[in-house]
Amino acid sequence: MTAYRSVGRPADRYRNTLATPWEREYREIRYVPVLSDSLPEIDWATHADPANHAAKLDFSDLYSHQPYAWDAPTVTGAAKCDFVEYRWQNPDHFFADSSRFGAYTVSSK
Repeated sequence: MTAYRSVGRPADRYRNTLATPWEREYREIRYVPVLSDSLPEIDWATHADPANHAAKLDFSDLYSHQPYAWDAPTVTGAAKCDFVEYRWQNPDHFFADSSRFGAYTVSSK
């Protein structure tokens, strides 16, 4: 299993300490942090694109795989478009969950 986790900036990598040991403990897990907001002044040793683009760089064909995406609806939609509509993925084997991120209004009376 390859797990891609996309963050906006290196400072957002708060869960790396959880996922990084998985690679050492389990031979079948590969963890790939992805920086989605790449800036020229940031020296990043791994992928600098959305996670779905990083997966396309790492795999020449995803047809025999079962990707799972979790993010905002527009992001999972983009991943599905990349993997399914461009014939990289069997549509029956693409799985996704979405969460809506937004501002909450709190009023004090």
